Amino acid sequence: MTTYRGVVARTGRLSRPAEPEDRTAVSADHVAGAPPGTATGRELGRIYRSRPRRDWNFTENLSSSSNASPYTRDTSDHRLIISASSLVMLMVGSIGFAAQAPVARTVGLVFYVLIGLGGAPWVLARSMRLPTRLAMTALTTLCVPTFVGTVMLQTRAWHPATAFVALAVVTVPLHVLGCRIAVRDRRSTRGRANPPGADRLVRLRRSLVRLARKHVNLSLLLSLGGGAICLVAALTHRHTDPGLWGFLPVIGPLWYAGLLLVLLSFAVSRASSDASVAIAVLILVLILTGTPALVYDGPRSQSASKHVDFVQQIRTVHQMNTTVAVYSAWPGYFAAMAWVSDIAGIRDPMRLAQAWPVLLGFFRLCALRFLAGTVLKSRTTAWVAVALAVLADPIGADYFSPQSVGFVLGLLIVAIALSHYDSRMKVVALTGAGCALATSHQLSPYIVGGTMCILAVFRQIRPWWLPATVLAPAVAWAASHWSALKEFVYFGEVGNAKNFRPPATATAPGLERLVVVDLTVWALVGGILILGATAAAVVYRRRRGIEVWALACAPISGLLVIAVNPYGQEGIFRATLFGLPWLALLAAQSFRSMSANRPNVALVAILAVLSTTFLVASFGMDAANVIRPTDRQAFHQFRSTPMPPGSVGYLLMLGPGDLPSSPPTEDLTHLSVERETVEPPGAVPPVETATARSRRLTKAIVAYSRRDGRPARIFALWSPTSSVYGWEYGLERPETFARLREALRTMPGWSVRYEAGGTVLFEYHQPRRRSAAPR
Repeated sequence: MTTYRGVVARTGRLSRPAEPEDRTAVSADHVAGAPPGTATGRELGRIYRSRPRRDWNFTENLSSSSNASPYTRDTSDHRLIISASSLVMLMVGSIGFAAQAPVARTVGLVFYVLIGLGGAPWVLARSMRLPTRLAMTALTTLCVPTFVGTVMLQTRAWHPATAFVALAVVTVPLHVLGCRIAVRDRRSTRGRANPPGADRLVRLRRSLVRLARKHVNLSLLLSLGGGAICLVAALTHRHTDPGLWGFLPVIGPLWYAGLLLVLLSFAVSRASSDASVAIAVLILVLILTGTPALVYDGPRSQSASKHVDFVQQIRTVHQMNTTVAVYSAWPGYFAAMAWVSDIAGIRDPMRLAQAWPVLLGFFRLCALRFLAGTVLKSRTTAWVAVALAVLADPIGADYFSPQSVGFVLGLLIVAIALSHYDSRMKVVALTGAGCALATSHQLSPYIVGGTMCILAVFRQIRPWWLPATVLAPAVAWAASHWSALKEFVYFGEVGNAKNFRPPATATAPGLERLVVVDLTVWALVGGILILGATAAAVVYRRRRGIEVWALACAPISGLLVIAVNPYGQEGIFRATLFGLPWLALLAAQSFRSMSANRPNVALVAILAVLSTTFLVASFGMDAANVIRPTDRQAFHQFRSTPMPPGSVGYLLMLGPGDLPSSPPTEDLTHLSVERETVEPPGAVPPVETATARSRRLTKAIVAYSRRDGRPARIFALWSPTSSVYGWEYGLERPETFARLREALRTMPGWSVRYEAGGTVLFEYHQPRRRSAAPR
């Protein structure tokens, strides 16, 4: 039987899976008077447009299970697991709330917010296959908390419990009804396979045997075994202090053996069992995101601390209290995380920030799989594309930030636009996702909208005006907050070649960067080049197909946006991030053949090389990227110091690099000062003792604190993170920086306010001016 998606590849559209993810296939035999496979593209298109869109019809055969299609029978287990687990975890969270058990409350309610709320609208879509169901669950999960948090924040009516109860009243009945329908579908299916008089143990044994024959194979055993080994290795290396190369030198050979087993599972994967490939990719993502979350005591990005402070501000004062207006104008993500933290009883969102890459990794996996399943023919090839996209992306945009959600939402938006859903349903879904994206991040909506425009030019997205559903909310939101945005827009920089340069750090005279810095850069570039070369080979072989050129041109969108605004010289990383999935979709088509008799050596080889580049580029600089709890505690010691009315506190950062600080509040009582601010370039003598340097810095910060005439309290922070950063980038030797710390200890006027884990917070007590002697 020839299906619409099988034929559509010959009509110039992006190829679709031969076995669809949901019930959207239309047989060519339905064309009146035509034998199978002889229908024209126009006739098939007319049939496709006239067929019922049952995936979006929630009242589809709800009262009858006799009409269950094969797709309905296949999805009954998935629907039952999602609904039943959501109800159970809601009960666990509610009991934890009533019994004041914080762990049960946090685990149960976080699960329900992330899975239950997002999965409820789709539990009644009986024919929706698992990849599509999980993708739509991720889309709803990322949008609903954003809407709820933003509305409560903008209306100054912060009532998180009321909002959660209102959503639970709507979603719990859906899950209850979904469980009943799934059980009914499951019984009807199992009843035909097992007669009613059969013994229950016999039926259970037959079910287990069928499940084992279908899914259990060598690939599955290798991936599960490798994941378990990596988990054991990570648990035995908890509380690792990141040094050069991060955890890579200390994690031990056991972890690498487990990772190798997971990669080898791809070699013996078969096209007939895409479940084993899916589990291998899932375990690979869990290893790469879960290992840092287990071995380190903090997130792998210093900016996460700033975002956690914003979340805490919303929870306490119900507004964004910062002088940086661009954060206050795009509060969607922070409001969503504040709402989730309040509901789940998370006192310190830093724990949520530490686990965020794992949670986001699951959503990113769903989004990538949905996009790949929309474009590629084979399910197994789609999972290979997901694996390539994950391993070629060591940029680290999965930390606790609006950028991370913007990327996942962007993938889901483009995938829905490329799908064959009804245009009206597309508009509803894309408009909602576009509004959530527009209120959370400044740059992502334009890259996503630009990608959709390019695909529309190649006639892969229809109707052609569909990109407006994403661009219109972004433009409207930016226009309404232009006062906060205008200081970051420079029309004179449009088209400037410097926009494409990454941030640069100049080394100090007589010093050089460490090898780890250059190797991480080359590993990042090398992985992208390998993926790009593989994708280019596919483009060359299929250069006559318009759908191939659509995929190849999709990454241009990010470059065009960066040509207008460099986004603080970080836009090139953002453009690369959004371009990698399209290269992965092309490159995966080089590994379509998974024979039943021979291992796929080429696939394992490229995955092994990409894994090496990923580990080096992603974790090589963890010594300066990971937040040390003592640094954050020292900063909080400074922020919690009360200031008398009319006075201000200054915190001098003694070393280079980022530390877990936050933008100043509107009252401007606690201000962080970089060393470069009080020590302009060229002001440092070529040869200077630590004592002389400490005196010079003291005079500089004292003079800086008197510039506005307000009484001031002066602090200084010495951090091992700054010491490692200066060493890696050739700015300062560790021993030189350590001598500055010891000089401040003995210098009159300075005293230690806090010290732990190598972090030292100093406070300066200015000597009182002597009063004039009486005459």
